[in-house]
Amino acid sequence: MQLAKNKQILIGGGIILVFVVIAIFAPQISPRDYWRQDLRASLSPPGAKYLFGADEFGRDIFSRAIYGTRVSLIAALGSAGLASVFGLTLGLLAGYYGGAIDRIIQSGIDVAWSFPTVVLAIVIASTTKPGLGSVIIAIAAVYWAQYARVIRGEVVSAREEEYIVAARACGCSHVWIMTRHILPNVMAPVIVMISITTGYAILLEATLSFLGVGVQPPTPSWGIILSEGRAFMSSAPWITIFPGVIITVAVLGFNFLGDGLRDYFDPYMKRL
Repeated sequence: MQLAKNKQILIGGGIILVFVVIAIFAPQISPRDYWRQDLRASLSPPGAKYLFGADEFGRDIFSRAIYGTRVSLIAALGSAGLASVFGLTLGLLAGYYGGAIDRIIQSGIDVAWSFPTVVLAIVIASTTKPGLGSVIIAIAAVYWAQYARVIRGEVVSAREEEYIVAARACGCSHVWIMTRHILPNVMAPVIVMISITTGYAILLEATLSFLGVGVQPPTPSWGIILSEGRAFMSSAPWITIFPGVIITVAVLGFNFLGDGLRDYFDPYMKRL
């Protein structure tokens, strides 16, 4: 199978699979409860007892990072899924119907694109109740326009194809044509975008939590661990180093998978 021969897909998929397993089995993998404090072990360096060291409250960084995997993946996958559904729907409507519907949706896309990504996410997260749900909504509100713009272009190209004209001639309804004929043929870029934007969403969730407008303590998050460790950069750098490395590896995994899927779905790349 050509899909299984793509090294980027294998590497990216393997990295993501490891993180998914860690998130699912966090209670079994974690050596300690993420909230348990031991002030006698405050700022303990990495070692046999504390693999990633301990923070100022004596909490195990390794255990907190494991549970943070669950939070970060839920936020990233949830926001990417919500953004894809919303953007796909609007892009499909805009590309298929055109006219006034297209102009209205295009105006919304332009407005969304006019704001810097991080600024828009911070504004939305700050004006809603802090928590995981608000983070998902804020990140989805940032990325839906990317899906809508790409899908609109794909649908505009597909709606004049002969099989669409034939479906109209047979009396098929607009809903039937969009869902049964056009949608399956524009899903390839959506799948690629979900993988890539999930990596971006991990970074954005960590940013929001780091700034204090995302997931709130004591819920563990990679961004929260980074935020809590910035006051100890000189005396206990391991508090920020390990979650920073984990975030980097997770984002690379989704980027590898997205690049591999893009090459797989691109007919030109298949011929290289």
